[in-house]
Amino acid sequence: MVTNVIGGTPEDIGVFPVTSVAAQVLGAKPLKPEKSFNLSGGLAFTPRDNVTFTVDYFRITITDRILLGATFDDTLAGSRFLLDSIGRTDIAGVQYFTNGMDTRTQGVDLTANLRVPSSAGSFEFTGGLNYTKNRITRVAPCRPCSRRTAPRRRASSTR
Repeated sequence: MVTNVIGGTPEDIGVFPVTSVAAQVLGAKPLKPEKSFNLSGGLAFTPRDNVTFTVDYFRITITDRILLGATFDDTLAGSRFLLDSIGRTDIAGVQYFTNGMDTRTQGVDLTANLRVPSSAGSFEFTGGLNYTKNRITRVAPCRPCSRRTAPRRRASSTR
């Protein structure tokens, strides 16, 4: 159990395994293993005996990333109704781990190295630059958010 501050109010939130009734009633599914694929390559260039430049490219894709999902603690979408129906009146809401997204990270590393001889040995100067871009390529739908399990309350007005 953790205490989250939601809307300025502290709430006791249960963090449950996906196999628990509290998580399953709110749409938890068995976790799949994360899968990753890494592609990388680089070049080194030495124009002089004491100077080296390198460039490296990398791309990492991760599918079915496991992360802590949303906090289900609302009354309008029915989360509170469902928790009460299974006797979980001791908590304000539920969180569980989910295969929530896929990501792609790619970038380039550049380095330069200069070796300067001296009477005490040699000095080595190294500099590096990195550019990395992270992108979310898929977000899993929020199951309890997309299906109604509690009665709808609706209001309308006409002019």
